[in-house]
Amino acid sequence: MRHCSDELRGFFSGLLKRFDRIVVTGPSGCGKSTLANEVQIDDRPILRSDDFKHIGFEDVPFAIIESAKHAGPRWVAEGVMLPRALRKGLECDAVVYLDKPRRPQLRGQEIQGRGMVGKVFTEWRYKNPSVPVFRLPEDA
Repeated sequence: MRHCSDELRGFFSGLLKRFDRIVVTGPSGCGKSTLANEVQIDDRPILRSDDFKHIGFEDVPFAIIESAKHAGPRWVAEGVMLPRALRKGLECDAVVYLDKPRRPQLRGQEIQGRGMVGKVFTEWRYKNPSVPVFRLPEDA
């Protein structure tokens, strides 16, 4: 079982106290789920893009957005598909981007990670400059 560093856990706990709706994203294998699981300090739900693997790729962002609407005012959403959900209209108060995979990636995972950061996430960031983005591990 993987665990987060105490430094990362403490940093994210502080974000949970400051922000109501937090997105955790990054490439496959970087620790998004591990972080969300380990640092749950209150009763806010965790929305996971992996929970929507059974539906079509194009529908996942909309399913995440719909889940967030029903989750209440405080939630954490995590997954590799979150930049697409942000671009499609998911509103949040802060984004945590974990940029270092913790295990070797398949070629397709590397390409997906670069595409997410390159086009999708950058495009969303340009349109939403007031939402803080914490790129980890650098900001931790």
